[in-house]
Parts: sequence; C-alpha cells; structure tokens
Amino acid sequence: MRVAQRRRQGKPSRSSRPQETDDSAVCATIENLDLAATISTTYDVPLEGDKACTRDIAEDIIAGRAIVYWVDGSAGGNDYKDGVLGAGVLWHAGNYEYTRSYQLGRYTGESADAELYALAAALGLAKQEVEKEEEEGVRRLALIRVYTDAKNVLDSIVAWTCLTLGPLISPRTALQSLFECAEWLRDNGVEVELHWVKGHANSDGNELADRSATEAVTAQAEVFARARTSRREMRDEDVPDMFKEIDDDWVDEWLYRANRGYEAPAQAPCPAPSSYTQNPDHSPSLETQYRVPPAPENDADAASPQKTTLITTSAQRITCSPSSNTSILKSVSSANRC
Repeated sequence: MRVAQRRRQGKPSRSSRPQETDDSAVCATIENLDLAATISTTYDVPLEGDKACTRDIAEDIIAGRAIVYWVDGSAGGNDYKDGVLGAGVLWHAGNYEYTRSYQLGRYTGESADAELYALAAALGLAKQEVEKEEEEGVRRLALIRVYTDAKNVLDSIVAWTCLTLGPLISPRTALQSLFECAEWLRDNGVEVELHWVKGHANSDGNELADRSATEAVTAQAEVFARARTSRREMRDEDVPDMFKEIDDDWVDEWLYRANRGYEAPAQAPCPAPSSYTQNPDHSPSLETQYRVPPAPENDADAASPQKTTLITTSAQRITCSPSSNTSILKSVSSANRC
C-alpha cells in the first residue's frame, strides 16, 4: 500500500515532488489487486435479528470454526464531544460474547475513519485468534464474518474509490491494516466475509458495538473537558515526529484534520449600516466612507426620513437604509468586511 498525495482546495501540497494523483482527490491507493475478502452490501440482510444473520453458520460458531464480529464507529457532535472518535467491536466465539472499545483521539478524522478502524480492528482480533490457535497446536478457525452498518465504506472499497484512511493516530493506517490482515487470514486458510447490516434495526450486535464506540467517545470527551484547555490552531511544530519523518504530505494531512472546523477568534466587527445593497456585487477597497443625507427638495421632504447615499473615495455608490443620528462611518480596509 502507498499513501498518495491529497489535493485540497485552496491548500496546495508543500511537497516539491510531482503529483501522483489526479483531480479526483483520491488520497489512498492500494497496490493489491483484491481485498482477499468477500464483501456483501446487499439490502437483503435479514432484519429478524442476529440469529437470522448467523443461522447458516451457527454450528460452526459453537464448534469454534467461525467467529462473527459486529463493529461500529462513532464521532462526537458539536458539544464537548466535538471531534472525538471511538470504535467498538462485539464478537461471538463459542458460547461467549466479548466487547472492546477503542479510543481514537480528537480531531484525528471523521466518522468514516472510525468505521474503517472498527473493521480493521475486527480483522486484527481474528488474526490474534489464529495465532493463538497455532501456538496451542489446534487449528479450528476457518471463517471470519464481520457485520458493519457503514455501507458507504464497504461500497467505496469495492469501487476502488476509498478516500478513507482511518484515524491519523499512527503512520500505519486502518486502511492498510484492513488489507494486510485480510490477506494474512486468507493465506492462513481463513475465509473473510464483510457484510452490511442496517444500523439500529433489530440487531443486538450492532447496538452493542455502537454502545462500545459511544462509550469510547464519552470517556475521552470527559477527560478533555476536565483539562479545560481551549482549542487553538495547530501548526507545523505541533505535528508528531512520526509523521514528519515520512514526508510533507503526511504533515499536511495531520494539520488538515487537526484544524478541521477550527475558527480563529472573531475580531471586533466594523460599524456598518443595518442593511444595505451594493452594486456591483464586488467593489474595490474603500478607504473612507461618509454618510451624506440628501438635501430636502421641499418642507415635506425635510419632515420625513429619506433614503441616504453612502459616498466613498472609490466613487462606489451604495444604497443604505436610513440610520438615526449617524453622520460618519469609521474607516474600513475592505467592503467585504462590512
């Protein structure tokens, strides 16, 4: 696998090397010809519950020949959980049920990154199970089945248009791990199936995986809230060394994610009319603006408020609504600021 350059609108890459991608902004390409896994995104997944989804391999699960995973990713909203990512995995092995939560940091990606991480985590757990069996000298596992409600992620993998790398918490991305684990399992005689399941639709496995992911988000958010640190813009010196050691593209990607949604503290607004229309829409910079009321043509006009004209040094004419007892507007550097 290789990570190609991301082209972001308004922010060219700092790398001097030739661009490796086209304008479709594909940020990751996989050199493997296939995922070494069967991917099913059909809408025919049974809605009767998890037993219906696993009825065909129920005996294999009990005998240890198959393991079924339900995975989910979560991203915090606009409150104190903003930007926090988490992933959850639930699986059945034999007569036991297990869950695991993964804390994926803050401002390290989007919800799709967390969903992809959960998929990769499930295959990583399956790989560990096979390695454990090999150490014990007893090989039983032959099938891994993973259920996720992230249909868009599965579809993008099938169509080779996956723009998701996973949370940027390590140079080894979740996308890379997903492909490598699937290939490793196949080479060791384990079939891998990735299935779509409708989210929150009578699937206990999906609900519990979602709960684990949400718990991971909440636990991190509470720590961040207790720290009481205000967000600031991340700069080059804030980028972890492990990404700096790769190349500038990784630095750009880390900064892009870390600063996503960040807005610098607003400056004090310049005085402006309560409403105005401007013609043309785009005007040159204005140095000074004066509000000059028109001379009344007769006594009747003098007794009633009239439209005023804003005269500028650039000879731009802006029609304004009247404002009481205002004679001068302060200088501004650009009409766009008003």
